[in-house]
Amino acid sequence: MARDPVAMALYAIVVSVCAPIWDDIIFRAFLLPSLTRYIPVWCSVAMSSLAFAVVHFNVLLVFLGVALGAVFVRSRNLLASMILHSLWNGFVFLDLMK
Repeated sequence: MARDPVAMALYAIVVSVCAPIWDDIIFRAFLLPSLTRYIPVWCSVAMSSLAFAVVHFNVLLVFLGVALGAVFVRSRNLLASMILHSLWNGFVFLDLMK
């Protein structure tokens, strides 16, 4: 089955750029800091990571969520977690397109 290169390029952009921006705004920029007002940071990272995994219907993504949350907390920079998330999604996309 042939793949339309334009459709694949658009899909790659959505998966590697748009989705990480949206996810990181929701889970790292909004949810994680909101939770830290009430519970310790490590617990906030765990809870936001669990929410991230649930929304993606993949429990193993808890580990990615923890890594992205830790990068965000340590760097205090949303762009750092977005870049890591984009790289992750890009590599997963390329692997799935083999």
